[in-house]
Amino acid sequence: MDREELWDTVKTWTSSALVAAAGLYFVLTRKDYSLLDAADLFVHELGHLVFAFMGEPLRMAGGTLLQIIVPVLLTAGFLKGAYRPGVQFSLFWLGQNFLNISVYAQDARRQMLPLVGGPHARHDWNWMLGQMGILDWDQAIGFIFIGLAFVAFALSRIGAQSCVPPVRRAAATIACLARLVFVADSRTLLLGLLPCSAISVARDPVH
Repeated sequence: MDREELWDTVKTWTSSALVAAAGLYFVLTRKDYSLLDAADLFVHELGHLVFAFMGEPLRMAGGTLLQIIVPVLLTAGFLKGAYRPGVQFSLFWLGQNFLNISVYAQDARRQMLPLVGGPHARHDWNWMLGQMGILDWDQAIGFIFIGLAFVAFALSRIGAQSCVPPVRRAAATIACLARLVFVADSRTLLLGLLPCSAISVARDPVH
């Protein structure tokens, strides 16, 4: 191993260690408000505007959806360019967004979090879960998002070491699984997941 290869290895493992430490920090402090949460909030509110003209279900879900879509699009862009630090950051931010979403989802019944718009603003997750008749599931749904955060953090650490096709397929699959599809009729709101089998197909290798 020459000096350049050694330096690349040191940088890779150093960034991996930093990602692991940062991920653990955000997991342990997920209920504390941070600068990244402020960025999440901006994207969340923007999501309500983006989906505002697509019906009430999508308008209410739009904040959460855009919190997932933005880092997923960043990840896809950096994967296409084989830019490892960008892949790592984007997947890490996706994981942090999942933690942010988990806190909001688990507040669906208690409604203790301060909301943009004041005390008369509607709580997204209280409304969505209430429409589906699964408001009592708010804690379990929050834990699902925490699990997705762990997966995103793990993918971020892997992405720091190698932008190879398995990482690309895994990132695409977990992003697909995280997408929420809301379908409403006059009485019900159904929450589902897009089929992801077609996503995990062979891709051109990233060099």
